[in-house]
This record gives sequence, C-alpha cells and structure tokens, in this order.
Amino acid sequence: MIFQHPKKLREHTSRLHQFGVPYKLTQTSGTSKLEFHGRRIMFSNSARIPLKYLYLFKQVKNEILKNTENLEIPKYCVSDSNYFKFAPVIFDQMAGSFKGDILELDINKAYYTAALNLGYLSREFYEKCLDLPKQVRLVLIGSIATRRQITEFKNGQKYIHHESNSKLRGIWFNIVNYVDNCLNDFAKLQAPNFLFYWVDGIYVINNPQLKSDLKIISEKYNFEFSNQKIEEMQILNFGEFRKVILYKNGDKKEFTTTRKVNFNPNEIC
Repeated sequence: MIFQHPKKLREHTSRLHQFGVPYKLTQTSGTSKLEFHGRRIMFSNSARIPLKYLYLFKQVKNEILKNTENLEIPKYCVSDSNYFKFAPVIFDQMAGSFKGDILELDINKAYYTAALNLGYLSREFYEKCLDLPKQVRLVLIGSIATRRQITEFKNGQKYIHHESNSKLRGIWFNIVNYVDNCLNDFAKLQAPNFLFYWVDGIYVINNPQLKSDLKIISEKYNFEFSNQKIEEMQILNFGEFRKVILYKNGDKKEFTTTRKVNFNPNEIC
C-alpha cells in the first residue's frame, strides 16, 4: 500500500476520470483509500494525522474485532448516552463572573481506558496507543464508529453509497456509555456541588466530600482522574440558552447548553 499527501487525491481522481479508468474511493473523516488497477493508495483527510500513522486505523479495528470475537456486546446507540449534563444552578444563577473554588476533573485517557476495562483492547495495544501524539490518539479510537462513503467510478459514471460496521459502532457506543455512566454517577454523588460534565470531564465546587466520592468512582470504573483549579467561570444568558466560559492557566473553554439537558440528581439514566 502507498501512502500519499491528501492534496494528491484530487490529482489522482481527475486523471482517472480523464482517461476513463474505473476506481473505488473509500472515505471516512480520517482517511481516504483509492483503489484502481490493483493498486491501493491511502491519504490522510486531516492535517492532524501524519501519513506514518495511517496504518493504525485498520490495526485498531482488527485489534478490537479480535478481542471481542467471543464477547457479548451490549446494544447501545448514540442516543443512549448524555455526553454532557448541567446542574440547575447554571440556569438559575444570574449571568456574571464567578471566582469560587471550582475544580475540573478529567478522566485520564478516558475512551482508551474504557476500552481496556471492557476487554476491547489488549494491555499491549493500549500502551502502544498512549505513546501516540494526542491529536492522533483522539481521532484513532473514534474511527471505529466511522461511516464510510464509497464512490465507484465505472463506465464513465460515478456511484455513491455508504457503509458502516454495525458491530464496531456498537462497541464505540458502549465505550462512550461506560464513560458517561461514570460521570453521571459522579454527578449524583456530588449533586449539591456539581456544576456540569462534558464528555470526559466534570466540574464541581470543591467540598469536603469530594475526595471520598472521587475514590468511590475511581474504584468502581477503574479510572484515574487529573484535576485543575478553574480561575474564573462566566455565565452568559441568551434566552433559553446558557454559555459557560471557564478560564484556567491563560486558556479558556466555552460550553453552550439549554435547560432541556438539565440535571436531576434522582434521574436514572
């Protein structure tokens, strides 16, 4: 297999069109694969993914399929996870700037550790992935859920359809659900001091119960957390929408939500 820069893809397909050469182009958010006359050329679709890492996209799928061959995978879909939740205080609080003792707690390598805990990745492959640049690591694990666009050119016509691996997509949503359940449980334990969680990080007001709650959650889900102090939180009101802006170490993060994803500590998700 040949690996080339993404700018070369248009050159190849234009030339194949010009001479009427049949080809098959398989595209995902991360990679493109062009096949013609028995040749295969891979392209990265993202400047964040150097060509030397493209082989890993197939390798991670093979690794997971091998490890789950005899596993029963719970059937989750995209709507089974919350991904983020906000406490009522975010909506009830007047707009303004707040500098209380707010902490950000992030799950370390959340999706990879979840995949390891669930038996989808071997320890060896897990550790191999942790050595990758962060931008590669983030795209790689999510690629197992990718829908592929297939473009076939033959007899002067272009035909397009879409494919996906239902088992791998189910595995991905199970990984996401594992992380989401962890943060949802953490939010319930910290309900009086919980502010919101987003994907793999949770934000709380520091309190005496936090240390013991963190130990409970870490042991239950076999996760490690890192924490940082938030220097300032701003809440902006836009009708039913709220924008939360967090400042730490000279950087800022922005989150936007509506009351529809409000948090109820008694809710069973």
